[in-house]
Amino acid sequence: MLSACRLEAVEKRQHVIRDLPGGIVIKDHYWVCTENGSAGNSIDFLVKIRVMSFSKATELLLS
Repeated sequence: MLSACRLEAVEKRQHVIRDLPGGIVIKDHYWVCTENGSAGNSIDFLVKIRVMSFSKATELLLS
């Protein structure tokens, strides 16, 4: 089971994930890592940040 992340509102329609290292900022359905510049959508987040396979990420999002 995937654990939940705590989001903190920092600006209008912009949040920071506090439970993960790297300063992940979410805005307008996309995320960006302020530490290394990686970015993407929800599938990219699960694959790159949560280290999940593409098929597992899509399965989770469709469930």
